[in-house]
Amino acid sequence: MKTKTALHKILKSIILRISKYVVLPLNNFVPILFDGVLCRTVTEDFHLQNVRYSIKFSDFGPQCRSRTSSLLTKEPSTIKWINSFTKNSKFLDVGANMGVYSLYASITQKCEVVALEPCSSSFALLNLNININNVNNFVRAYPVAVSDSSKFIDLNMSTISPDTGGGQSEFTVDARGAEFVPCYVQGNLTTTIDELSAIHDGFDHIKIDTDGYELPILNGAKATLSSNKLKSVLIELNSNLDNYDQILGIFESYGFLLDPDLTSKSYISTKNGGNIYNHIFKKTTS
Repeated sequence: MKTKTALHKILKSIILRISKYVVLPLNNFVPILFDGVLCRTVTEDFHLQNVRYSIKFSDFGPQCRSRTSSLLTKEPSTIKWINSFTKNSKFLDVGANMGVYSLYASITQKCEVVALEPCSSSFALLNLNININNVNNFVRAYPVAVSDSSKFIDLNMSTISPDTGGGQSEFTVDARGAEFVPCYVQGNLTTTIDELSAIHDGFDHIKIDTDGYELPILNGAKATLSSNKLKSVLIELNSNLDNYDQILGIFESYGFLLDPDLTSKSYISTKNGGNIYNHIFKKTTS
């Protein structure tokens, strides 16, 4: 193990020196040599019900490649949930990031997708990925956050780069309830799920991944949650937060039941005192 660690350090040192004394000078004098890097993509091939699918993703670094390679394995419950959709369903993806599940739903299930991503760098990736997969007729992306009303807000970013961006919150509190110091503050607009639902004639399925901002979002979705059209909601929750039982009660009050099979297959993040995992709710009453 020590030998492997030492070799890794040596290799890293060599790469850094090559970058500093060869690559960077070349980039300064002949930048055209590196223009192709900006167009780099990675492809994930897979089979579903004996049909072969391919999804392309723009590659701006290790986070992009990691999300691509773990498409089917990181959140198996999310994939199984999307696979249960009826073809041509309407799918709202709140917190779409680079579009992994928006693209999967549009390509495999022919879903009509509305993808929301407020982080500027992730939104750029999302649109690039929609374009290179030729699914703009199926996926419409909006650079907005979701809350209980429409307003101008500041997004407090914990990370932002061409490779990824995340941790955005109207407040400086992360998904684990901990305070953080933003590395960047981005201006943004919010809308509500009810406003979007009215514009798009309702949704069959909704995914919400917003790092602790779930309660205001649900307060702006009362008409949508009441609708007979809505069949299921996947929402990432931290069961250690004080509002956890309140959020479960909201779903129960609108006739949703937690799907124990799909929810039990969710990846659970316990890092830094959290207990964060996807909850899949299905509508059971009118």
